[in-house]
Amino acid sequence: MRLSKLLLVGMVATLVLLVQPVSAQSNRVDLRAHWGYMYRLDDTPPEAWAGGGSVTAAVGPKLRLGFEVLHANLFGKYDSYKQRARLFHPMMEYEFLSNSRFKPFMVIGVGYTQYRSWLADPRAHFDPSLPKRHWETQGRIHYTAGLGARLFLTRRLFLAPEVRIGLVPALRSTVSVGFAF
Repeated sequence: MRLSKLLLVGMVATLVLLVQPVSAQSNRVDLRAHWGYMYRLDDTPPEAWAGGGSVTAAVGPKLRLGFEVLHANLFGKYDSYKQRARLFHPMMEYEFLSNSRFKPFMVIGVGYTQYRSWLADPRAHFDPSLPKRHWETQGRIHYTAGLGARLFLTRRLFLAPEVRIGLVPALRSTVSVGFAF
């Protein structure tokens, strides 16, 4: 229930930003699809492939605010895609160069991570009517900061590689394909 409220607040905040009056500046809103790798997303297994999306809106000449959602499949020697994580967070980007085809930026975000694990139930050994495995869900707050760049291929289409560090995940590397409105 808490996750639904947090997601709703983030989506409403993003929509409020999108309906702000638009100045003559181009590329006010970005939509992105992300793919990447995360390290130290959880204690075991420590690695994950991730995919998701984000939307950001310009609120000044160099400042952008937005919201990001990622889904991660955790893997490693202790697991075979039986753990999943969803990361939801608002983010802020500061562009260093705002009037070029190459736009490096700094990004920070704070949000919520929901984990789902497929766990063995030890009680099933004593009571055969219980399922042998079950999904367990837990949540955690995460922080992230990093650097990236939007490389415009056309006036609207861009690639955006990013590297972030933080608390859950400790290291994140993604490449996104985006469209600017």
